[in-house]
Amino acid sequence: MSTTPPSTPAAASLGQQFPYRLQKANPLLCEWLTNTADTFTEPFFDQTLTRLRAAPVNQQPFKGAAHVDLLPEWAARGGPGRAPTAIIFHVSRCGSTLFSQLLALQPQHLVLSEVPFFDELLRLPLSCPAVTPAAAGRLFHAALQLYAGSAPHIPEHVFVKADSWHLHFYEQLRQLYPTVPFVLLYRNPWEVLQSQQRRRSVQAVPGMLEPALFGFGPEQAAEYDLDRHMANVLHSYLKKMLTVVGSDPHSILLNYSEGAEAGLRKIVAATGIPFPDHYARQVAERAGFHAKYPGQAFQEADNQEESPAFLAPTMALYNQLEALRQRAALAE
Repeated sequence: MSTTPPSTPAAASLGQQFPYRLQKANPLLCEWLTNTADTFTEPFFDQTLTRLRAAPVNQQPFKGAAHVDLLPEWAARGGPGRAPTAIIFHVSRCGSTLFSQLLALQPQHLVLSEVPFFDELLRLPLSCPAVTPAAAGRLFHAALQLYAGSAPHIPEHVFVKADSWHLHFYEQLRQLYPTVPFVLLYRNPWEVLQSQQRRRSVQAVPGMLEPALFGFGPEQAAEYDLDRHMANVLHSYLKKMLTVVGSDPHSILLNYSEGAEAGLRKIVAATGIPFPDHYARQVAERAGFHAKYPGQAFQEADNQEESPAFLAPTMALYNQLEALRQRAALAE
């Protein structure tokens, strides 16, 4: 197993290569892929990885691997590090994928949507206690530089769509990027839960992620009712958002109910990126289609049932967020 990326001399640029996963046997070693296109266009980055791994250039018998400690050094070869234009945090099933797709309509934008390697680095201290959260943050920043630099045409703006549980890495990421706009995207919890009932995400299944991620105590960690578990997850998300928005002037509350175009305009206003007429027309056209299945026209599910009683504490947090968002809108 090589200790540098394939075909990359130690003193040379990494070109279009980027680290894409940690090894299961040794999570301090990361494996690499070569980017075969200018941009990453799939709704989720694991779909991008599936495409790239099938490319002939990534079918070599020997796979490049390197110790994670080398990532900052190699990232620095590309010049001074850059912060993302914005990070989109979300509660899941609240339009984050669509916003990612709308931002990606501009060729000068790079959108990194739920990158598995970023998640592995942030969660590395949970499996390797020798890696501190601060060290994991430095690795995250280095990986971001390598991903942004892997395309032949360097993007003007880089957006990161986090995994939903990355809300609980807020302090770590804010320390890395003190003034970057953090979008806090949320939705009525009952609507989110009903969407999860139709198709469960990884965080909606007990045991798939470490209970410590959500700050769960023993009782919550032992909850195996799927709906109640997801209610606990959503409660942790909305509670975190309330904490963030109460003290962070660079956070932006965005409700799914505001709509795609209005929501994107809010993101654009916070980041200062241009929003010319031709882009607005593209956004209006793309917003009518399903985020995860771009060829399908989007149709909102018709939910008539009342929310269950166990969701009441989470609904109370949602109403608090809504009051803050509406108060901020009136103050503008």
